[in-house]
Amino acid sequence: FLFDEAMQCSSGINSYWTPPKSQGFAPHYDDVDVFMLQLEGSKRWRVYPPPGPTDVLCRTSSPDYKPADMGKPLLDVWLRAGEVLYLPRGFIHQGITSAEEHSLHVTLSAFQTHTYADLAKRMMEYKLELVAKSDVAARRALPVGWLDCVGSSFNRTAMGPYAARLRDANSEGSDGDGDEAPAHAKALRRQIFAQVRAVVAKAAADVAAKDGIVDKGADLFATDVLARRQPPAEAAASDDAVHDAGEVEALDPATAELRLLARNACRIVVMADEV
Repeated sequence: FLFDEAMQCSSGINSYWTPPKSQGFAPHYDDVDVFMLQLEGSKRWRVYPPPGPTDVLCRTSSPDYKPADMGKPLLDVWLRAGEVLYLPRGFIHQGITSAEEHSLHVTLSAFQTHTYADLAKRMMEYKLELVAKSDVAARRALPVGWLDCVGSSFNRTAMGPYAARLRDANSEGSDGDGDEAPAHAKALRRQIFAQVRAVVAKAAADVAAKDGIVDKGADLFATDVLARRQPPAEAAASDDAVHDAGEVEALDPATAELRLLARNACRIVVMADEV
């Protein structure tokens, strides 16, 4: 809980015991930032930089790499009891114990799906719902036949070398609208692209121009974070304070005293003009 509070995100904790002269896992990188605390024994850690630009601050964990494929490590250290090693997302690492002693370490992890992209995604979801409520065009059903003209298989640019095999059925042009496609399919494709772009543009314009939209998205994102921090039993019963064989005990405002354990134990939000 204290780590959650300090990092302002939902976190994880794991412990790992490794016998002497052993390697726990193959080289890999994680989708979380890790603080590794050595409790007993020691362990040799070799850390390598992210393999490529898309692996820096990665959003998903990597598959296992072969130790023989690893180049020169960026860091090669023995971590001993009481020492801490920080591993950002995307940095490949592998650890091995000495022949003389075992290793016990704990990892504290943070910042999984806790990025600007995730906050923006939550804001756009919120704003798209508002657009759908206010704009009847956004609520119209997708036209019958839309799956027959929209998708990667109907875009020769996206299909690359496979495009020729799909020539009889599919499309190209600026949006993949080719000469081989029937006129009605090309027209329907253009209509769908225009409608989707109009909805997205309307949502994005408000996100970019109005601070209130960012604040609303932040409230929703923070609510998600707080929900993930609760133990499952607490989350299931979060609507009521239940005691004494399931009976709800009412609190007397005149005598009840409440003390918040942490600054972020709760959060005030305004949704639909309600606090």
